[in-house]
Amino acid sequence: MGAICTTSRASRSLTDVPTLAEVVGVLDALYPPAWADDWDAVGTAVGRPEAPVRRVLLAVDPTHAVVDEAVAWGADLVLTHHPLLLRGVHGVAATGPKGRVVHALIEHGVALHTCHTNADSPPGGVSESMALTLAPHGISVTSVAPGMVATERQSATLTGPEGDSIRSQSPFGRVGTPEEIADAVAYLTSPTALWASGTVLDLNGASYFR
Repeated sequence: MGAICTTSRASRSLTDVPTLAEVVGVLDALYPPAWADDWDAVGTAVGRPEAPVRRVLLAVDPTHAVVDEAVAWGADLVLTHHPLLLRGVHGVAATGPKGRVVHALIEHGVALHTCHTNADSPPGGVSESMALTLAPHGISVTSVAPGMVATERQSATLTGPEGDSIRSQSPFGRVGTPEEIADAVAYLTSPTALWASGTVLDLNGASYFR
């Protein structure tokens, strides 16, 4: 499920264990939250800042299976790439899958922290690390961040009250199509894009120019 690591005690005594706040401080220095996209939800979702952190479980998604593994192994912190609560919620009752994850974490004293888009693009981040690892094998790595795409799933949003506001964020006055995103991905996988590696390509209609 997840990768397992333990906190280093090279410069600490056996009783001097870092707190969650200290661990988060290190993560924020490596992957500043300000680097996260506006729509993202990074940071600590569950946990007390003063809680000790002796063991950390790394995972892609904060699923219940990952939490079960963390509890069984005795982890104090689950560090994931994808957030648990990406959109606003009005409750975390244990009747739903995300609520059950929150309750399980709290009941067992396990913290949850997420480094998502803020960990994708910085130096030493996900894209650069993968590029450095795979480059000796002749493999380039470029992440694609498509932003809002005109898919069937997003049709209600784009045709609703928010649609004009979303489209106005781009100088083109529209959002990308699945075909346009696919064309960009096809180019990045072609031999002519071999030197495009270790970066994140924002296919967002130049919205960052606004």
